[in-house]
Amino acid sequence: MKKILVISLAGLVLVLAGCSLSTPSANQNLNQTQPIGVQNQNVNSPAVENNTADGANIIKQQTPTPPATTVTTPAPVPPVATSDYLWSVFDQYNNKLKKADYNDYVASEPSSSDLMSPTQFAQLSAFTYNENMKLNKADFVNKWQDDKQAIFSTNPIITATADSNRYTQVKISFIKKNGTWELLSINNSEGDQATLLDSDKDGLTNDDETCSKAKAYDPSCVKTDPNKRDTNSNGWWDGIEADMK
Repeated sequence: MKKILVISLAGLVLVLAGCSLSTPSANQNLNQTQPIGVQNQNVNSPAVENNTADGANIIKQQTPTPPATTVTTPAPVPPVATSDYLWSVFDQYNNKLKKADYNDYVASEPSSSDLMSPTQFAQLSAFTYNENMKLNKADFVNKWQDDKQAIFSTNPIITATADSNRYTQVKISFIKKNGTWELLSINNSEGDQATLLDSDKDGLTNDDETCSKAKAYDPSCVKTDPNKRDTNSNGWWDGIEADMK
């Protein structure tokens, strides 16, 4: 009985000793486990990166948005004043005459010095239209133009009369007003070639500019320089300016 008790006590000691021997192993495993702080750091690393990314996003969101730039649409550019375009302006004028609508005619001719009264318009619109239809675009071989005015002119053409020194010449003048080209005047002149001479190509003959011959008896005649297109240097040619008055 004593031997059994001793063996039992010895066994108990061995069992307890075995447990004591296994404890350091468990403790070693725990000690090899990464510290909590390290684990948290590793686990939270993506979060830190996310926070960094979020911070960048926050910075972007907090950066003041520059005000939207207002885009101003440029005004439509007026049609290029080619010969064809200016002739189309002449055609539009003739269409007004053909329709014989006085109000429409006035609205389209605010700058014309030859603006007709309602009575004159009624009497002369058909006649003027028919006369204008006789004009041939191909005959207007002389074209003088800058960015605000233009003159189309025929060469002096001998008239069908017994007087072989009698010539006729037609000039059509245009101006650009408020960015739009308009018909200014249609002038039909007659005389000998010297009388029709326009040295500076400004729309006035030399006789008109010097108030000579027939113009000598015109008290309203204003002398200008027949060799200078724009005598007063105001940007308008002498003939254009005369028709604008």
